[in-house]
This record gives sequence, C-alpha cells and structure tokens, in this order.
Amino acid sequence: MSYKRLYLYPAALIYGFIIRARNAFFNWGLFKQINHKNVFVIGVGNLTTGGTGKTPMVEYLIRKLSNNYKVVVLSRGYGRKSRGFRLVTPSDTIQNSGDEPLQIATKFENIKVVVQEDRNAGIKNIMKKIPDTEIILLDDSFQHRKVKPDINILLTDYFDLYANDFLLPVGGLREHKHEAKRADVVIVTKCDKFISPITKRYFKETLNLLEHQRLLTSYIVYEDLKHYEKSIPFNFDKKKYTTAICFSGIANNYWFINEMKNIFSDIEIFEFGDHHNYSVKEIKKIVQKFKDNYGNRKVVVTTEKDLMRLKNKKFESILKEIPLFYLPIKTEFHDSQGDELIKIIKEKLLVKVQNS
Repeated sequence: MSYKRLYLYPAALIYGFIIRARNAFFNWGLFKQINHKNVFVIGVGNLTTGGTGKTPMVEYLIRKLSNNYKVVVLSRGYGRKSRGFRLVTPSDTIQNSGDEPLQIATKFENIKVVVQEDRNAGIKNIMKKIPDTEIILLDDSFQHRKVKPDINILLTDYFDLYANDFLLPVGGLREHKHEAKRADVVIVTKCDKFISPITKRYFKETLNLLEHQRLLTSYIVYEDLKHYEKSIPFNFDKKKYTTAICFSGIANNYWFINEMKNIFSDIEIFEFGDHHNYSVKEIKKIVQKFKDNYGNRKVVVTTEKDLMRLKNKKFESILKEIPLFYLPIKTEFHDSQGDELIKIIKEKLLVKVQNS
C-alpha cells in the first residue's frame, strides 16, 4: 500500500462497506449461490486486482487433470468485445475471446475453452453443448459468488500477500482480507525456487489460515524463448544475443524483467498497463527502438500473454521486420505439494460423484 494514496481512505471505507454487505447477503442466503450437481467446478481466483499468476495456475491444473478427465476452462474473457457464450479456438482474436482464454486455447488442444460473462449460464451452456464435461476450471472466480465451486483455490503473490494489502482504491484488494476464509486451498505464488523454513513460517503466521485450509507454495519456471511464429523452428542461443528490446502489458512484470536481465547483458523495457491493447503506433515505436540500437546481437522479447494481443493482421507486416520472441512460463510446486493439491481435488471429486 502506498502512503501517498491514504487520502483515498474514505473512498476505501465506502467501497469496503458495499463489498461487506454484498458478501453478507450471500452468506445469509439472500443472494443465491448455485452448486452445479452434474459437474465438478474448481474456482481459481485472488483477492487482489491481478498479477498473482492465475493463468499459469489454471494451465498447471490442465496439465495435471486433462489426461484423466474431460476439462473445460470457463472465463469471462476480460476485455473482449463479443458477448455471451463463445467457444474459443486458436484462430480466434483477443477481441472475440480475451487474451488469457486465447492463450490457453492455443496451448492445449485436448481441452475446451469457453467465455461467458454469466458464469452460471456459462456452466449450463457447457453441459448442454459439451455434455461429457467432468471438470470446469473457473478462471478469476473468487468474486463471482453466484457460482459455488466444489473447491475454491485462492492465490496470493509472494511479493504482495493479501494479508499485507488494503482495500481499493488505497491498496489493491477487491475484497476484505478476511474473505480468504472462503478458500479451501491458499497458494503463495511466484516464490523463489528454494524457500527457507523461516519463509514458510512467515507465510503461515501472516496468512493465519483456518484449520481446514491448506497452505501451499509455488514458483515460476521459465522455458526457453520461442519465436512468435510457431511454424519457424528456432533454438534460441543465449550466447548469440546480448541485447533485448522488451515490452509487456501485465499486472506485475518484475519476474519478466528479472529473467530478461538473467539472459541478456543489456535490456530496454517498454511497460504498459495490464491487458493493454497495442496500437500500430506503439509497435512501430518498439520496432524503431530495435533498429536504432547499435549492433546486430539483438532481439525483441515479450510475454506469452502479450503475444496473444499481437495476433492481428494489422501487425503482421510490422512484426516481420524484427526477430520477435516470447517467454513461456509455467507453475511448479515446492516439494510434492502439487501432488497434494491434485489429491485434494480428486478426493473432493470422488465424494461428489458418490453423493450424486
């Protein structure tokens, strides 16, 4: 929380009262929650405005569950211009599907990705149009309380734990921190690959979870840089390139910048807001910066999510002027905690099947 924003405290009090009242109405049953009996629903979300690694976590669950279950991802499709139910395909655009659903649909051919603003209607449509669905992954679902997931997974960033944050607009919390009690599993994301017992104890004491809640920790794995055109085979040689012109439009890009510093001896950064829709002018500016940079051992690098926003015909000729790469990432868990998460999910799924 920035102390420069304390003048917004009265607005945060008003916002907090409204959110508290809304959640109370759900808790008292005045607002209806639906638990869908014919499918197992996993909610993945956070308490903050973004940047906790929801998409890599959803992708982790896809990798671990889709070989044994028929999995469908349901998202609202943030930023899309289309409305209603839509089955996302790799040939889609972010205008029709949103960047994160398009990224998932592009990476995983063995699952379906659906966008719809009304999550309950989305689940009903999925079961009507894709009736063999066994698991639905709800992306960014923690505030969408009209759906009652069978398991609620809450994410919090290692560098910005929700317990240390404050409500909007003073801080970044969309809900009071005590609403974390609704989670079955709390995962601290983007940790260092190796964390000490002292750090684990700090998480436990700071988050102060309830007895039934499970605390897990995860970290980001960086894969090799890939060329933006998948049809072009390319093995990126770190020794060949020393300079990178980097650009990103994500909520927290510190991990991206740090990894670029690990790979390249010289980087220049263009930073944009989360879910930024790039203009031709902006991309041309990045290309010009690349051309103006002295030397020939240079590339342009962006994030995987940003790459989705460049899937537009208006950028095709511009991007061919530069060697453009993107940095794929994935989530992994410390020790065997990922196996524990999948075990918890399978146990709850089995109980639901037995009771149905």
